Amino acid sequence: MKLFQKALSFLLVLSMFFIPIPLKANAAYVPDHAGTCGDNLTWKVDSSVLRISGTGVMTDYGPYRSPWYDINEKINKVWVEDGVNTIGNYAFHDCSNLTSVTIPGSVQTIKKNAFSGCSNLSIVQYAGTEEQWNAITIETGNWSLTNATREAVRTGISIAALPTKTEYIIGEKLDTTGLQIKVTYSDGTSETVSTGFAVSGFSSTTVGTKTITVSHQGFKATFAVTVKYKEFSDDQGTWKYIISEENTVTIIGIENATAVLTIPATIEGLPVASIADKAFYNNTAMTQVTIPDSVQTIGQEAFYNCCLLTALTIPDSVQSIGDSAFRSCMRLTSVTIPDSVQSIDSYAFRYCQNLAAITLGNSVQSIGTQAFYGCNNLTKITIP
Repeated sequence: MKLFQKALSFLLVLSMFFIPIPLKANAAYVPDHAGTCGDNLTWKVDSSVLRISGTGVMTDYGPYRSPWYDINEKINKVWVEDGVNTIGNYAFHDCSNLTSVTIPGSVQTIKKNAFSGCSNLSIVQYAGTEEQWNAITIETGNWSLTNATREAVRTGISIAALPTKTEYIIGEKLDTTGLQIKVTYSDGTSETVSTGFAVSGFSSTTVGTKTITVSHQGFKATFAVTVKYKEFSDDQGTWKYIISEENTVTIIGIENATAVLTIPATIEGLPVASIADKAFYNNTAMTQVTIPDSVQTIGQEAFYNCCLLTALTIPDSVQSIGDSAFRSCMRLTSVTIPDSVQSIDSYAFRYCQNLAAITLGNSVQSIGTQAFYGCNNLTKITIP
């Protein structure tokens, strides 16, 4: 008895000098979520979707031996991409939460037990035709696959009906009312839908033809719309204009214009505050123009090469005359710059070869490079 007590005391003493070391045998195992599954095939699990990509034959596996088996409870969809021609033995064995699988038309063989134990598999989306499906060799142990509901997959979309509105004014928002797309399926069927798609590519900040892209379930189709300036017509022609955020009008140009023009002071009850760049560019019919006293800015090349223009009235509201605004107006003989103008930009009256007299206002602070270059007949400049 005493001997036993001594031995027990000795063990207790030893225990005071040893600290237990934790083992890692029970550490959590984190499996890879991607890898290879054939000579030319790869696999990847993203969220709950297992995707098989590449070409050729999938590796054959035994029960519980597929490389994704350790995370098979997370998989509820399998997507086999086009190019795979054989699905291997036990490939998706025991994926008990798998509910749907997409199989491409390239698959020719589904080997034994590839879908065994997939008790919740209910939908097979097949990208081939009925004839192709019937030609697939499906080996034993795949009852969950063959008993599932088979659906065709989308193969493309096209525009079935254009939207009601296809012409826009600058600044307007896109209206897709009436837009319909045709969705085609692998079994040759189709359907027309008017919801569930995204639209991109529209901008009404500039004029022209805009290509609009419709996206639906990974497929795209396009249609075109036109963005135009606002317009109104009078006995002088058809005016084009835009309305700014400040509720002022900018004249963009005119179509079918008469030779003598009076630019309107207001449009839609709003003041015409500026003449845009190139508004009357190369208008070879214009002989006379009157600018209203609402205009503050004459843009670049606004009257460039109006080669028949002989008479010009610039009102005492204009503050700036842009680059090359009246360049090559070769029949213009005289110009009066009002007191309101503060700057005359470069080349503003360049090559106005018949310009003989200029009167400058008392507020002009800057005259740009070669503003009057090539005015060979200029003989009189009046400076206040």
